[in-house]
Amino acid sequence: MKKAWKNILTTILFIGILIALLWILSVIFQPRNNTSAEGIQDEQANGILAEPENTIDAVILGDSETYCGYIPLELWRTYGITTYVCGTTQQKMYYTCDFLRKTFETQSPKVVFLETNAFFRDYGYAQIITNTLEDKLPIFRYHDRWKTIRTQDLIDDVEYTNIERDKGYHYYTKADPADTNGYMQENSGKIAIPKKNLRYIREIQKYCEENDARLVLISTPSTKNWNYKKHNSVEELAKELGVEYIDLNLQSDQVAIDWNTDSRDKGDHLNYNGAMKVTDYVGKYLKETELFEDKRENPDYADWNTQLEAFDPVSYTHLTLPTI
Repeated sequence: MKKAWKNILTTILFIGILIALLWILSVIFQPRNNTSAEGIQDEQANGILAEPENTIDAVILGDSETYCGYIPLELWRTYGITTYVCGTTQQKMYYTCDFLRKTFETQSPKVVFLETNAFFRDYGYAQIITNTLEDKLPIFRYHDRWKTIRTQDLIDDVEYTNIERDKGYHYYTKADPADTNGYMQENSGKIAIPKKNLRYIREIQKYCEENDARLVLISTPSTKNWNYKKHNSVEELAKELGVEYIDLNLQSDQVAIDWNTDSRDKGDHLNYNGAMKVTDYVGKYLKETELFEDKRENPDYADWNTQLEAFDPVSYTHLTLPTI
């Protein structure tokens, strides 16, 4: 019996030492700034970490449909409303939840747009476990930083200073026409939203309620990714949650997407032309909420005007096509 207890205590001690070691390594390997050079992942989306506290009015969460479809600096130009796109390629709902949690740590957005395409993206529980471990012990996420780690990292505090000029938007102008055959043809069927995604969506709703933010589900125009069956499922979920749902695929009178000129990749994502139309709709929506003041003349937001001056679409060279 004594030997058994000794083995148990030895195992507990070993696990405790291992966790302590992993925690110490996590502190060391944690990126000191929100740049890819420092090891941060998804640099543009994580630009929100460097925005001054409580200066972002609304955030847009989701996969590549978001960073192709919404232009924060155009919303600033027209309405003086500050927005940020926390969109990443093939974003999973657990990662979406992480972004919202990080956002609320330093920001108090009054509106949270949740893009719905990721609702239907499935993944294994192993990915959830891995993501949780990476959150709790960053050494698992940033283990490759051993190649660039510096002695200074042992004493430097984490300080996010990299302000992203485009606020999460990815610019692209070239057009690749889409086939609209059967697009948004009315159908009474539904496509099931995976249960684990429903859990994260409800968690996101809870975060919003706790932080006095309005949650709005939004479907970005896409001939390849959206259909009436998905619309029906999200509409039903929105009613169940008691939140607003905007399907821009059904707003052709207000968002007149021309699928010959407004898609960058045969209807998968919008290009700059299409994003301008979607952004105009979102801007009018935000203005009609009467939740925001026009900050364009506010000296505390002068940097947004500086960023806008640098936002010259003609000079852009961001021509890498995203995948979803």
